[in-house]
Amino acid sequence: MAFVTITEAAKLVRRSRRTLYRDIDSGRLSKTLNRDGTATIDTSELLRVYGTLHKEDEPGAQPGVTSPVDDFE
Repeated sequence: MAFVTITEAAKLVRRSRRTLYRDIDSGRLSKTLNRDGTATIDTSELLRVYGTLHKEDEPGAQPGVTSPVDDFE
């Protein structure tokens, strides 16, 4: 289990933070609050709701181009 912030989660699933908050409010996506009150999302929840996670390419690659995380070794 890996937990990420809402901002990180939005990048991983290529959705806006607003979309994630809307899905949380509707009950489609679950969030967890840390002891300090910070909202985080389990990456398994992201996979369940949105499917493939994406990660930015290596430095020096074309800006803004991302690849699915599963393609990385």
